[in-house]
Amino acid sequence: MTYEEAVSYLNETKKYGMVLGLDTMKLLLEKLEHPEKNVSIIHVAGTNGKGSVCAMLNQILLQSDYTVGLYTSPYIVRFNDCISLNNTPIPEQDFAYYVMKIADACRLMVHDGKQHPTLYECLTALAFLYFSESEVDYAIIEVCLGGRLDATNAIDKVLLSIITSISLDHTAQLGHTVEAIATEKSGIIKTHTPVVLAPNPSNIYKVIQDKCYFSQSKLYYHSQETIHIELLEETLSHITFNITGKTFSYPNLKLSLLGQHQLSNAYTALLAVEALRDIGVILEDSIIYNSLSNVHWSCRMEYLLLNQLVLLDGAHNIDSIKALAKYLKRHYPAEKITLVLGLLEDKPAKAILETLIPRVNQIIMTLPLNKRRLPFSEMKKALPPNDKKILWIEHYSEAFQTAQSITEEDGLICCTGSLYLVEHIRSAITQD
Repeated sequence: MTYEEAVSYLNETKKYGMVLGLDTMKLLLEKLEHPEKNVSIIHVAGTNGKGSVCAMLNQILLQSDYTVGLYTSPYIVRFNDCISLNNTPIPEQDFAYYVMKIADACRLMVHDGKQHPTLYECLTALAFLYFSESEVDYAIIEVCLGGRLDATNAIDKVLLSIITSISLDHTAQLGHTVEAIATEKSGIIKTHTPVVLAPNPSNIYKVIQDKCYFSQSKLYYHSQETIHIELLEETLSHITFNITGKTFSYPNLKLSLLGQHQLSNAYTALLAVEALRDIGVILEDSIIYNSLSNVHWSCRMEYLLLNQLVLLDGAHNIDSIKALAKYLKRHYPAEKITLVLGLLEDKPAKAILETLIPRVNQIIMTLPLNKRRLPFSEMKKALPPNDKKILWIEHYSEAFQTAQSITEEDGLICCTGSLYLVEHIRSAITQD
């Protein structure tokens, strides 16, 4: 099987949709002789920040001379992008080889009268196969949706479970309260396995604490009252801060991920370091300092320099949009900002628009490359009253080019609203 044939095969599996549930995934892993059982897994769920926490831990483990696999969701531009080994995407020839194995297993399942695995299930199985045969020391696995019924949760044991900040998102699938969503995400907790919980309100802590109690799993959690974070400096390239909790203190840390919301994510990563050390993983403080100052996470408050500064941020729910709006307010006058915005249909469009429009000067609405994109007709219904001219340009490439033409050289182009939008814009800019 060639890489092109592998891509064609996976594209065909899109017709099976996105299915929450573990039966098909468990059967697929059984047909593949359970590659996941050979991998030491760090499993990460949450609403916001899970990708950033994954990136920080990935960098810390890599610089500690471990071999690390990283599987993130969703894939955006190329299938390879979501599966990497030591910060390098899986090579095309390896990708094709594992897709061929998965295709054989899928054929056996269908022959036996079982459901054909979805695209996401195939990619998840591919990640486990690749990491197993590459004999990684650790695999960091990011949940795509929820936790309890996510395909990545078809695993019997993990080294560590991490749950990041929880808020309302994907309510149709996960529930309409943060407690219900926390319950779904707590489904990744395994018996007798340490759990790290990011700073969260007490009602969310209670849900996770109860699950840890019944699972007899140690919970690493510092209440918001016991956390002290002192911001020392915030520039367009890094944040410098002091961070202290009940059991650790890191003065003068420098983080290359931007936005003050990343301070909470850094705290979660440091709490995960503590949990990993307690189970024997060697992680030196000097490595942690160096790792956080050099970590990179594409399209999360990421700057590119063209004729103007371009800020790419995959914020797509109201909490992450509010964090972006606060960042813009701290660093740029509204009259300097052109916004390129595209949303998916399950996002709170009215709240997002009300949050962002006061922070910008010019607005270009566009459509992400995803079948779940929110059409212009619905975006117009969600628009709050405003006196700003809005351009409606369907194709993201034309929308971005228009933004370049109408933005002054000392201005900022901010692209946000959907990872599907900003990742494709980034790919077009960088030719990746």
